[in-house]
Amino acid sequence: RVDELYNKIIISPLMWLTEIFYKILDVKIIDGAVNGTAKFFNSLSLDWRKLQTGIIQDYAVFSVAGIVAILLYILLR
Repeated sequence: RVDELYNKIIISPLMWLTEIFYKILDVKIIDGAVNGTAKFFNSLSLDWRKLQTGIIQDYAVFSVAGIVAILLYILLR
C-alpha cells in the first residue's frame, strides 16, 4: 500500500518528467546539435571538394586571388 502510494506520488511524476526532458533536451537539443554539426561539415566538404580539380592553372588562379586579397586588406585597412 505504501509502495503504491510512493509510486503514484513520487515515481510516476518523475518518470513523466524524465521522459519530457529526454524528448526535449536529448533528442531535440543535443542530438540536433551533433547531427547539425555533422551535416554542416559534410556540406562544407562537398563544396570544398569542387576546388580540388588537380589542374595546376586553377591552383595558380587561387594563389593569385589570395595574394591580391591579402594585399588589398593590407592597403585598405
